[in-house]
Amino acid sequence: MKAMDVMVRDVVTVKPETDVASAIKLLIEHDISALPVVDDGGMVVGMLSEADLVRRAEIGTDKQRPWWLEALTPGSMLAEEFAKAHGLRVREVMSPHVVSASEETPLAEIATLLEKHRIKRVPIIEDGKLVGIVSRSNLVQALARRCRRSRRRRRIARSGRSCCRASPIRTGPTLVRATSS
Repeated sequence: MKAMDVMVRDVVTVKPETDVASAIKLLIEHDISALPVVDDGGMVVGMLSEADLVRRAEIGTDKQRPWWLEALTPGSMLAEEFAKAHGLRVREVMSPHVVSASEETPLAEIATLLEKHRIKRVPIIEDGKLVGIVSRSNLVQALARRCRRSRRRRRIARSGRSCCRASPIRTGPTLVRATSS
């Protein structure tokens, strides 16, 4: 199976200039945990996930360090953390590094990307534009569909009915399957 077989095509997105409060509202309304951030041309420029919103000053979860540890922390790291904790626009809090794949990417590669980068979803991009998204949940749903089909095939096989072109022929106590050549 490939990404195109399991991806969600109708993806909810935000723009870099969207205010954080509006982005949070979208996450809640759509019951999703992340939003691809796209520019006016439809190019993915980042991802805004729940992880980007965990350390916020509004709820008192921004990072607090002892003064001596803060003195040893590089200024660039402190500035980045402050921007994430106090940012008002998506571009200030989003993760700019996006791990993506194409529609033709096998699901095994998608699973590897999810594990390797410790992420929960992969935007699917064609010609630089967002065409879908594959999440861990989509992989589990694909597995569930496959399991249901396998159970159905086993149930049909046990019942003696045919689930394909071969039709059962009864010849006494044994069951012989005739197959077309």
